Amino acid sequence: MGVWIFSFAQTEILIHLEAEDIPLVDVFQQLEKEYEISFSYNPELIEEYRVTTKLIREPLEHALEIILNPFPLKYELVEQEYILISKDDKKIPTNPNVLSLCGKVYDALTKEPLEFANVFIANSNLGVATNGKGAFNIQGNFDLTDSIEVRFLSYKTQQFLVKEYQGEPCFDVYLELEEYESTPIVVTDYLLDGMYLRNNSDEVKIQPDKMNVLPGQAEPDVLYTVQLLPGVNSPDESASKIHIRGGTPDQNLILYDGIPMYHSGHFFGSISAFNPYVVEEINVWRGGYGAEYGGRVSGVVDIKSQGDIPEKIKGGVGLNFTHTDAHAIIPFFENKSALMFSFRRSITDVWESPTFAQLKNKVFQGTKINDNAEEEEEEENEIELDSKFNFYDAHLKWLLEPTSKDKIFVSFFSGNNNLDYSVENSVDELDVADQLRLKNWGISGSWKRNWNEKWSSEWLGSYSHFNYVYRLAIENDSIETNLENTTKTNTISDWRIQWMHQYLIQDHHTIKGGVLWNALKIGFDIDEVYLFEDNFENEESVQGNITTGFLDYSFQKKKIFLHLGLRYNRYQNHYWEPRFSLHYQALKSLKFKLHGGINHQFVSQLVELDFNNLGINNEIWVLSDKNDPIIQGQQIAAGFIYIKNGWQIDVEGYLKRLNNITSLSTSFGTLANDNFSTGKSEIWGIDILLKKRWKKYRTWASYTYGVANYSFPEISSKSFPSFHDLRHQFQWIHMYKMKNMEFSLGWSFHSGLPYTPLQSETTRIVLDDNEEYIYSDPVLGEINSARLDKYHRLDFSYMYTYTPIKVDHWKIKMGCSINNIYNRNNIFSNTYQQNIQEEDAEEISVLEIEKRLLKFSPNVMLRFEWR
Repeated sequence: MGVWIFSFAQTEILIHLEAEDIPLVDVFQQLEKEYEISFSYNPELIEEYRVTTKLIREPLEHALEIILNPFPLKYELVEQEYILISKDDKKIPTNPNVLSLCGKVYDALTKEPLEFANVFIANSNLGVATNGKGAFNIQGNFDLTDSIEVRFLSYKTQQFLVKEYQGEPCFDVYLELEEYESTPIVVTDYLLDGMYLRNNSDEVKIQPDKMNVLPGQAEPDVLYTVQLLPGVNSPDESASKIHIRGGTPDQNLILYDGIPMYHSGHFFGSISAFNPYVVEEINVWRGGYGAEYGGRVSGVVDIKSQGDIPEKIKGGVGLNFTHTDAHAIIPFFENKSALMFSFRRSITDVWESPTFAQLKNKVFQGTKINDNAEEEEEEENEIELDSKFNFYDAHLKWLLEPTSKDKIFVSFFSGNNNLDYSVENSVDELDVADQLRLKNWGISGSWKRNWNEKWSSEWLGSYSHFNYVYRLAIENDSIETNLENTTKTNTISDWRIQWMHQYLIQDHHTIKGGVLWNALKIGFDIDEVYLFEDNFENEESVQGNITTGFLDYSFQKKKIFLHLGLRYNRYQNHYWEPRFSLHYQALKSLKFKLHGGINHQFVSQLVELDFNNLGINNEIWVLSDKNDPIIQGQQIAAGFIYIKNGWQIDVEGYLKRLNNITSLSTSFGTLANDNFSTGKSEIWGIDILLKKRWKKYRTWASYTYGVANYSFPEISSKSFPSFHDLRHQFQWIHMYKMKNMEFSLGWSFHSGLPYTPLQSETTRIVLDDNEEYIYSDPVLGEINSARLDKYHRLDFSYMYTYTPIKVDHWKIKMGCSINNIYNRNNIFSNTYQQNIQEEDAEEISVLEIEKRLLKFSPNVMLRFEWR
């Protein structure tokens, strides 16, 4: 007879089972009847098997492993409620002289799989290394009495006899860190499922496929996810323009499969350029990153696409109110190789959805695109507009694992944005055509080699190309020729070759080092051709080679983790970058942290307000030379993390100083000259996170107090707040999961952004072709001395997942989201413009231009996925 009792610990099912010689089919039926789970199986496959076992509070998956252990069967768990039972050919040896063992190796604390762990037969040359999922399969002529050893850097070695597992299902091995008795804090759900805080607490790892639905997002967005972290924000609500602890977006290093990204958004940053359904992990550093990363002075976002070879084809297709996408990963060559592809394209040129309409109003407000649209409505048959916009991104990746110690990939990525806009004015007989092309594509290749249990290497090569092209043509119908032809371009070519090694010196000492060669060429070209005026042409191109060497040393034992790094750059001069990170575990639930370092940035952006005549602010990438000095950054941060009884508190204060930052003076709202100005920035603040989880409901609140001041002597005699200076930022997120439904609600608040107020205005009369015009000129006050109204917004999302009981290899996802539920009128910027009127105008005044953020915006998605 048998007795089954289920209990629940948070969301995990625990099983107590006592069974003696009970048919396996009876076990399944009883579990289905009493505990709301379902099994799918062929009755003939299991009819001869009987179960004798005793389990005490075992997790569901482990219980299934034990129950099926004696039989040539395997299971697949789908959404915790559905379990597929099938034949396991790996348990049926084809050669009686060959033994076979399979399993997975995990970190005992985080439950994360350990890649490149060594599994071998003791006293022999037979062994393998685990793959990206921590899995291994070892076959050969060995005896049941032989010992198997599992080893990994900084972990305790595990040893057991072959006879303990031979002929049984694949088993799990959990390795413990050396000096495990100190019990270091490891956060496996920093904010939500799929978000991990590494042991050293400086790096946050995000796995999109394991994450919950996010507030305001009908489906995942790679860079919006990063903005959930305290101290990370986007003042203009865009996905790609990320500010990390007071830095600017260009001060962040964004890598995609090792390819540097110079444009990481679609529709002027509204949507991330990366398909979240092929992204395996996102590694984020808000500071304290190792010496292997460099070239930026703020943060690092390292994005990696799928790197594991699946057992069978998997993929998906989806559609929402802005774009459609498809992806698949196809294994071949006996599962030693795979080909992955993904493609996303906008539907905006086919259907202008409510979501796109709101994004369009936000992006083009205050530009001639919106102004002409309003004029077209007022003046019938005089103005005819034609506007077309689309974007797409494509990704192709080839994976190869020729041996258990080698992993090779080649990855190609391309992201494109296209805008065509034309105006026909029948009164003025003018045709104006604007064309904008934004493209960032790249290719990378990598070979990772695990030489032995102490030494591993990686070779990585990449090429990244950024291309910005704007064309303007103005034609007069009466003379049938162009009055003006303007072309503006900004291009980047970035070649990189990196060679890196990691070596375990002793049990607690690890060293990592490498070299990097980087060749850069950045060009900016303006070509203006006029019919009745002098032509203008300006072409600038700067190129240079950066040679880098880096070395990291890590020590971890008992309560202390110490990391020391040194990076050397050779570009026109010598630049040394020392870095450090120290973590001390004072108590089992309390850890203190301290990190700092020096960084240099050789590539940066300048802001030019009228780069393309469309009225859309654009950033010009430049490479430092004698006219544009190299940016130097110094930063230090300290704090603590406390975890106990489901509560989590994370507090960190930081200080950053940046020298030689460069911008155009017009970007600060002055109307003086357009010369470049060089200055410095001082940033300091504190990030506070409070989180609590109750079973299927979790909530967290984060608060940041930050100050970001600029000093530009050529613009102002005293320092002033940066444009993105947000003194107070607050987020409160709620998430709830109920079976196959997920809900999320989030409220965001921050102080108003600074702006330069209007102090007064002057008028003047100008004669032009015997006609008098009155100019109203703004006289501005102190730079960024006023602030806009406070910002706040409420967002909601819902997701439903349907998986058929009898067909578990596919599922359907349906979701919806609402941004800015109560339609808050949030203002992003406030600027002033000269107003020109005829002499007899009744009222002359300076034009005030307010740019507003996203209003009430719904979105709906539908996905079909298979595996």
